[in-house]
Amino acid sequence: IVVKSGGTLTINNTNIMDAQYAVEVKNGGNLDCNGSTFDRNYVGVYANNHTGANITIEGSTFKCTNCLTGNPLKNGYTGQGPDPLNNTYAGVLGLNATFNVGVNGASDNIFDGLYRGVSLKNCYTTVLKSSFKNMPLQSEYVELTGDVGGGIGITADVNTAGKLTQYGFGDYTGATASFDNCYYGIYSKKGSLSVNSNTMTTMVNG
Repeated sequence: IVVKSGGTLTINNTNIMDAQYAVEVKNGGNLDCNGSTFDRNYVGVYANNHTGANITIEGSTFKCTNCLTGNPLKNGYTGQGPDPLNNTYAGVLGLNATFNVGVNGASDNIFDGLYRGVSLKNCYTTVLKSSFKNMPLQSEYVELTGDVGGGIGITADVNTAGKLTQYGFGDYTGATASFDNCYYGIYSKKGSLSVNSNTMTTMVNG
């Protein structure tokens, strides 16, 4: 699904599977995604040069069923690029975009068993009400220019300008873990970073 400038897409309680980009939101497009599941896509939601409208993602799950146990993504068509390999590259991918993942007071987003949960380049993004789990070290997409590898909850790479702001569920005993069983919780390269109120469990790197 492609949302162009001036368009609005509302997704409620919907499953989207086996796509290159399940939803691509171009500059000026609007997305309201609530309670939906993105499974076995190369990318779930792609914010492409998006600065002019609203993207809302709440209460949704991004996963790749059986991808870490030997059941790769469907083969791409002839000439497709990037070529989908074993796992979902990112639940949410942002390129030169301004948007938020998660909404205060709404249900949580879940990113489970992916190469990356949220992958950002030159973005101003706030991530909240979102948990990231079961992302071991992976290297299948390292041929992509500048790729630092997988097993990352959130990655923020900045060449020009950008800022990642992230809020967890609390850093007190008994708080819900925002990152669990990942190689990296957050990987930031250049840009500004604000990380707040997290509990991380069974991690290699926070």
